[in-house]
Amino acid sequence: MQIAYLPGGTGPRRLRIVARERVGGPWHEPVEVESVRCQLAAWLRDGSGILCADARSTITAVSPDGRVLWQRDLRVLHNLRGGSYPGVFSRDGATLYMLATRADGQLGLWGIPMAGRTPRLVVSAGDAALSLYGALSVSTDRLFATVSELEGDVWVMRLR
Repeated sequence: MQIAYLPGGTGPRRLRIVARERVGGPWHEPVEVESVRCQLAAWLRDGSGILCADARSTITAVSPDGRVLWQRDLRVLHNLRGGSYPGVFSRDGATLYMLATRADGQLGLWGIPMAGRTPRLVVSAGDAALSLYGALSVSTDRLFATVSELEGDVWVMRLR
């Protein structure tokens, strides 16, 4: 069992991983991942590493032992600036869904194909009354996003 976390405080936020062999067993000392700086982190869908997002809109997949698996600069590749969450992958791993802002100011939830094709705006957050929070989750056939509206209604939408 492993837990990845970003320590609080005022110092640099280096990704740390703490592990134990079994439930109820002792935790090992946390290991600091030196190869990448993370502002936000989430485990990759298959558990092979951690997806890190930094302040420069670079997303990096790093293994638990600190090896960089891959890296993408969203500004250079897609004119996108990352949002408040590193994102989640589709079930097949072909698309990364994340909150981001395009260079023209278009804020929303974007589907970013890992094969390098053009990102698709899935949900626009152009309405001042609408707020995308950043909590994203993928099930076997659905993408869930936390959206807030000042009127307090709950909305469910089907995406194609």
